[in-house]
Amino acid sequence: ASLYEYIYTDNIEQFKVMLSEVIKNENRPVLIHCRGGADRTGFGAALILASLQISDEIIFEDYLLSNEYLKDSTEESLDYFRKTIEQNTGNTPTEEDMERIRNLFQVRQAYMEAAFQNVIDTYGTIEGYIVSGLGISMYEIEEFRYRALVSLYYGHDS
Repeated sequence: ASLYEYIYTDNIEQFKVMLSEVIKNENRPVLIHCRGGADRTGFGAALILASLQISDEIIFEDYLLSNEYLKDSTEESLDYFRKTIEQNTGNTPTEEDMERIRNLFQVRQAYMEAAFQNVIDTYGTIEGYIVSGLGISMYEIEEFRYRALVSLYYGHDS
């Protein structure tokens, strides 16, 4: 969770560019990613959902899907680390050791909750971070909400 404490400030320029690009996108598919595909990508996706006023509960559920989608990659990484430790030390890592390593490859709701809480402590709300921290106007956010939610719901083209 400590890695997430400052994810919102350590990557502020990247989140600003990412969210700005998503907001001004004309209803085309968007791909967001980072090296591992869970931490910065997860926070970026959470920002998109939060800007659409999706509940924290649903945001956290969406975020936790990373564990399912990255399951094969995580197992491959764990196998690699297990073999590397055995080769370099001659010892088989304990289950406790492997669980510590697994924590580096999986997401936990507590991680995103910690990030959200730090954002709220600093900016008052996630929306406050988007507006004050990322410099995205309420007009842009409202227009995005209309395009992404209202026009989709009512079948209007924007």
